[in-house]
Amino acid sequence: MKQRNRLLFLVLLFISIFLGACSQNSAQTEITGKGIVELINENRERVFFVANASSDTISKDDKITYIYFTKNGNVTSYAIGKEPEKTKDSSEEQVEITLKDITNKSIDEIKKLSEKNFYDKKEFDIVKGTIETDPSGNRTVAEKLEFTNKDKEKAEFLSKSLIYGQIYNQFYAGYSLEKSYLITEIPTKKSSVPFDKVGGKNIIEKVASHDSSTNGLINQFKAWR
Repeated sequence: MKQRNRLLFLVLLFISIFLGACSQNSAQTEITGKGIVELINENRERVFFVANASSDTISKDDKITYIYFTKNGNVTSYAIGKEPEKTKDSSEEQVEITLKDITNKSIDEIKKLSEKNFYDKKEFDIVKGTIETDPSGNRTVAEKLEFTNKDKEKAEFLSKSLIYGQIYNQFYAGYSLEKSYLITEIPTKKSSVPFDKVGGKNIIEKVASHDSSTNGLINQFKAWR
């Protein structure tokens, strides 16, 4: 009887480990190799963060300036903290949220935190990416993200490099921006969030110019701004 129970325990343990591994691999497959526009267009709710970069890596004390909740190509944007113009001459302490404040929290918990600490909220329903590729046309070397709504309001991000980091036991990846970065949670250390690829939904490949590949998109982005 004891031997049968021990055998049953080992079988259940093996099944549990197997299912856990499958679940982890499935979660990794759901995000690995997908750019931000592709992730936003998926039928799955995700959350992205823009944080000020205090160094070349992601830090737990980096201040979050925007939080984006996305699903099916729709984006809900929260500008976090007190409105800058109203706090310059104010003695009231500005509300700050850092990466350590949202790490290991559920999407619902992050939503509650966003609702409590935002000064501006917008809805975007058009998400597109303009990419520039290397000479082979097979690798994206820079990407400009653009969120737009019916009121023609825009949020734009230009990136020419990727970023990855870990806060406590949670991993993050995304795009480096100028003095900040745009990231989302990833399931494992081996997961990744690369630039979007040619042929993706709402992805436009920039026509080649005489500029070097990355500088061409950067100069174009400055002109758009």
